[in-house]
Amino acid sequence: MDKIVLITYNPELMCFGHVLIYALDFDQKGYDVKIVIEGGAAKLVSTLKNPEAPFYT
Repeated sequence: MDKIVLITYNPELMCFGHVLIYALDFDQKGYDVKIVIEGGAAKLVSTLKNPEAPFYT
């Protein structure tokens, strides 16, 4: 199985969202995917809990 690591460090929500979308896409295609969240992007993790956030799950 091929492995992919996606790294996000930019504190822009759209960049962070694209990493999540790419991770889901690669996972569905059978890749072993990991995400590394660094720097300013770490602050964006808490936005996933907000029901009004664009990427709320």
